[in-house]
Amino acid sequence: MVNERGGTLSNLALHRVLGKPHSVTEYNHPAPNTYSSEAFLLLSAYAALQDWDAIYRVCLVAPPRRLGHANTSPASSDIDQHPAKLVTLPAAVAMFMRGDVAAAREQIVAMLDPARAPDLLRKSRAWGLISGPATWRAREAALLHRVAIDVTRRAASHDQVPSAVTTNRLVSDTGELAWDVSE
Repeated sequence: MVNERGGTLSNLALHRVLGKPHSVTEYNHPAPNTYSSEAFLLLSAYAALQDWDAIYRVCLVAPPRRLGHANTSPASSDIDQHPAKLVTLPAAVAMFMRGDVAAAREQIVAMLDPARAPDLLRKSRAWGLISGPATWRAREAALLHRVAIDVTRRAASHDQVPSAVTTNRLVSDTGELAWDVSE
């Protein structure tokens, strides 16, 4: 995922509604995948930057194995037999809960006309609900600043549409996180 300019994390950030709690549930990078051990560290770091309220990993143990069926293969999201994911959990939890990564200083807010929302919801799929990408071209903004959608028209500023990011090194406005896709 680190070679994809924000990947899933940017997309998740662009669904946050201004003034409402935001949580991400059932997050994981499925196995087999050489890079799946990055999942919880990246989630925690960028959730902290975005100042999200809660994050959840998915599937410590799949239900069949919970029932004593030890001979079943682990599901792609199980982490009970994934040492690299298990060993990163304490650091990921601490990073998010202690505030090891500061919330972004700047927030970019996109205004969504409440009259358009019902039509957008009717045309969307479950994972494609109304989001910043409907308004913004630069999803990388979520790697730099907090992002949100205003559905009330009450925010002080609207449609702070970020310009396209042309650099391959995306550094958060706190200077604490850098997403580098140079190679």
